[in-house]
Amino acid sequence: MRALAKTTAAAGLELIDAPEPTCGPDDVKIRVLRAGLCGTDLHLEAWDSWAAATVDPPQIIGHEFFGEVVEVGANVVSVRVGQKASGEGHIVCGICRNCRAGRRHLCIRTIGLGVNRDGAFADYVVIPASNVWVQPDDLDPDVGAVFDPFGNATHTALSFPIAGEDVLVTGAGPIGVMGAAIAKHVGARYVVVTDVSDYRLDLAKAAGADRVVNVTRERIADAQRSLGMVEGFDIALEMSGNPSAVDELIANMNHGGRIAMLGLPAGPFPVDWSKVITHMLTIKGIYGREMYDTWYAMSAMLASSRELEQAVRSVITHRFPAEDWEQAFAAARSGECGKVIMDWSDEDATPRRAGDDVRDQGRPAGRARGDRAGRPAQARARADDAAGGARQHRGGRGAELLREQLPRPGRPPRRARRGARCVRAVGFWHGVGAVHLRHADPAHRARAAARGVRRAGGGDPLLVVLRR
Repeated sequence: MRALAKTTAAAGLELIDAPEPTCGPDDVKIRVLRAGLCGTDLHLEAWDSWAAATVDPPQIIGHEFFGEVVEVGANVVSVRVGQKASGEGHIVCGICRNCRAGRRHLCIRTIGLGVNRDGAFADYVVIPASNVWVQPDDLDPDVGAVFDPFGNATHTALSFPIAGEDVLVTGAGPIGVMGAAIAKHVGARYVVVTDVSDYRLDLAKAAGADRVVNVTRERIADAQRSLGMVEGFDIALEMSGNPSAVDELIANMNHGGRIAMLGLPAGPFPVDWSKVITHMLTIKGIYGREMYDTWYAMSAMLASSRELEQAVRSVITHRFPAEDWEQAFAAARSGECGKVIMDWSDEDATPRRAGDDVRDQGRPAGRARGDRAGRPAQARARADDAAGGARQHRGGRGAELLREQLPRPGRPPRRARRGARCVRAVGFWHGVGAVHLRHADPAHRARAAARGVRRAGGGDPLLVVLRR
């Protein structure tokens, strides 16, 4: 398979022919369709002091991705072949105190996909089944590829109650822009974004920021005055890692303000602790995503808001085929970009620039050129639905083969064999498998009764719950 790897302990990367990874009994193998470039990848390519101290070449890099499941291990029941998926890039031990307490994002033995083990800049990647996040079949692959940084933005923005508050975002990189969009989605009153790049500030404005500030020309206090703010910001999301940004941020906080810090500084720097103490500020460090509360929040917000989905998509400004990885890295390194995506699907992709629709013209979202690996599985799934074909329910132990008998509109369900269940889909929900109506809440039971769902021969009927 193709793989972009750090082959030696020196600057640079190589696109190599590598063996396909093998899928262990608790693992899932995913055919990568899209992959996003992160600042971590730029550090690894440049081979700076952090990279040299962290990575042991040879190593396939990359941790932001979206693809299709092609193989599952013998013990895996939560994921099926053919499903679309993104992946949590932090792999945890499962046995430390935090893991056992359900705080897996705080695992003291966390290892990073594409940093400490082979990553996703390749045709195939293998990760533990517990790290797989199954996505809707119709999700735009580009959006699916940025769930990792979108998760960073979500974790940061939702660290404190934000509805009705005035929010300052320092740093208009892709995560900062998505953080601003989330703040508006949740209900912040004013969202102000700062940066030194007009290009990136334009992205923030397009994503919903009420005011942007280029700190090379004006101050944050000027934005407060223009918005009629008199008491400072209630919430700050620090995304830059820049010491001067942190200093000005603290100076513009309201007393009792709360600061979520995601941006990693290049080294230690002084902080005005007297102001932090006397203004009673709360500072919280953010790293990665809460596993898996953040992932549920991301999916729920995107499902409920086309505006937020479009804001996330707007952050993606460049896309290149995997073979043009050098151009992709150059674009990401330039700073005159949002998110850069590499296309790992079978067909060639055309390099894109800001202002272009990063999806192929004339095709709906999630159906960009080169998604050949995804279409057959979806077509088969639709055919199965239409025929009422058998599917394997993998929702837990004792999984059984279910036959979905989907009646035509206005007609009663087909009668099953004598003594068998007569099954009908009574609703489309975000879930899989089937549950007895005795386990459903009263509203579901009433809805089923109104639609005539019953079991031949009496007894408890079966409610088929389908993924929307």
